[in-house]
Amino acid sequence: MEMIIKCPDCGKNMKVTIEEVKKKPDTVTLTQKVESFSTWVEIAEEIKSCSGEILVGDEISCALKDGTKVTFVVAHINPYGENEAVLVLKDCLPDRHVMNEECTNKGGWRDSDMRTYLKDKIYPLLPDDLKEHIRTRIIVQNHRGEELRSEDDIWLLSRTEVFGGNNSVDVGDVHFDLFNDEKSRVKQIDGETAWYSLRSPWSSNTTNFALVYNNGSEYNNFASNSIGVSFGFLFA
Repeated sequence: MEMIIKCPDCGKNMKVTIEEVKKKPDTVTLTQKVESFSTWVEIAEEIKSCSGEILVGDEISCALKDGTKVTFVVAHINPYGENEAVLVLKDCLPDRHVMNEECTNKGGWRDSDMRTYLKDKIYPLLPDDLKEHIRTRIIVQNHRGEELRSEDDIWLLSRTEVFGGNNSVDVGDVHFDLFNDEKSRVKQIDGETAWYSLRSPWSSNTTNFALVYNNGSEYNNFASNSIGVSFGFLFA
């Protein structure tokens, strides 16, 4: 662009050319979520091949037999064996449930009403092609000096699996990679954040089990209070 200016020394008019310099825009990062369609067989094959195609944080959505739409999240790779992954519900089931009808944590997870509820009511709702790849797990708890063992296809998460640390009640459990901060532990029911139960009895009393509060922090709850349900399973 040309314009006339007056020389400050001699006072004469001078024609000058001014070049416009365009400011370079700030650099931003675009992260795109890629959706793809697969089968449970194909997902199992990817896990067994250790190809790295299935990663912690990946989500898998499907419908239960009653029509409920759910999303599972990969929480950990090879936590308790080779060629397996832990899948957990991203959010809670629509219906809340008690750990025990009676307000006690006697018998821990093994003898809980919640375990029976998951086994008899929820497990049958899973798609048959998914159930073919669920690996039965032995869960061991040490509660008030008693070793409690159970065999489970689906189960509530433990205090150790969600929060880490050295919890003597959760025998052999490991901290899952997915749960690395409070935000990662938050779950919802009908679009609102919710408390949800953990399977670990609270060792300092005879009535409570551990839970995850609606902000992702750790707390405990009376066994007879009805709160959110989020289960996991070993997939292979």
